Formats: sequence, C-alpha cells, structure tokens
Amino acid sequence: MMELDEMFEVFPEIDRGMVAEEERRWGHTEQHKESMRRAKKYTKDDWEQMRQERDVLDGAMKALFQADVAAEDPQVLDIVNQQRLMIEKWHYPCSKEFFLKLTEMTSSDEMYIRVIDEECPGLAAYTFSAAKALHAADECIPPCQ
Repeated sequence: MMELDEMFEVFPEIDRGMVAEEERRWGHTEQHKESMRRAKKYTKDDWEQMRQERDVLDGAMKALFQADVAAEDPQVLDIVNQQRLMIEKWHYPCSKEFFLKLTEMTSSDEMYIRVIDEECPGLAAYTFSAAKALHAADECIPPCQ
C-alpha cells in the first residue's frame, strides 16, 4: 500500500485498515483490480483533484438532504449521477445498476456508514434512495411520474 501513501494524506478519513478490508472483500473483482490499477498511477495532484470533485458533490448532496429535498427530485438525481460518473472517471466503469448495488452496500455496511454519515447522519441511506430513483428513471416508460 506504499503507492497509496498520497491518497491517505489527501483522504485522512480512509485508513489502511479500511483499504485492507476492501482488498479482502473485493480484491478478486474486476472493479477493485481496475481501481487499484488506476490508483497506482495517480499523483498527489490527482488525489487532490479527486478530493476537490468529491467534496463539491458531497457538499451538494448534504445540502439537498438537509433541505429535505426528496431523493427523487431532479436536482438530487443529477448529483447522484455525477457521483456515479466520478467513480467511472477515477476508479472503474460504473453502470447505474452497479451504482445502485454499491450504494445499497454502503448504506447497510457499518464500515461505510461510519464515514459517509459522520457529518450528516442519514446521508448514506439518502444516497441509496437517490440511486434507486436514478435506476428506476431509466427503466420507466413514459408517461412516468
């Protein structure tokens, strides 16, 4: 994990134990392999750019959640889709279906809830609800509500 030292500097909320647990759980998957392949090439500037992008999207999602905007609202769907696209940009291909499964896992696994909900309790579940709405919107045949 030495090649990830800069990541730990930029993302102090991610600890080596979490990365080791992810490796244990998903090291065999193509998504994890692709994410690690990409991560090994990132410079500190890349990690800082990723952090900036994530902070903007997380801040927007927190603001919508705290304003009680429905998870199905177009503003929320736009942000959650941007979060999905950020995963594609920085980590691995991430379809809406895969993103739905990912947010389901991060909203039910204490390891992730602890990080996601730290400053905004309930945000992980809200993000999962938004991912469900995003996924459903693609499956809807007009006229849909």
